[in-house]
Amino acid sequence: MQQIKQATALLAFTPSTNCNPYKVGRVRDSVIPRLTPTQRLYDPSRWDSLVRAFRLAVYDLNSLPTEPLLNLALYAGLASLKLPSCYDGSCKNVDCPVCDPDLGVLAQEVPSSHHVNSTIVCQISGKIMNEDNPPMAFPNGYVYSREVR
Repeated sequence: MQQIKQATALLAFTPSTNCNPYKVGRVRDSVIPRLTPTQRLYDPSRWDSLVRAFRLAVYDLNSLPTEPLLNLALYAGLASLKLPSCYDGSCKNVDCPVCDPDLGVLAQEVPSSHHVNSTIVCQISGKIMNEDNPPMAFPNGYVYSREVR
């Protein structure tokens, strides 16, 4: 009830009023930093907090996200592609958007994806290894496709 009384009093008293509870004191042409709760209602920075509160209320009312939809779509796509090997310098894939230095920064915020079935891609040719292009394991531990020869 006290806040309602203060808010309705703001309709009657301007910031330049001489009425004691609402009067903003001045020292050397600057506003005193220690304002009473009633005087804080006249603070110009309250407009910024009012704008933020209004926007959040509109977003909540219309079920809108506070973050841009493009960012949310990018996060969803990067989360589906992100693997732990994307941040290993020796396993970079030129076709992987997560391995790209610019998009990789965005992908750091999202969790890694969980792939039940993995696909092996040749590091040299960039082609997927399958029954037509079988993988060949070398003694050094690397795997390349047969088509690379």
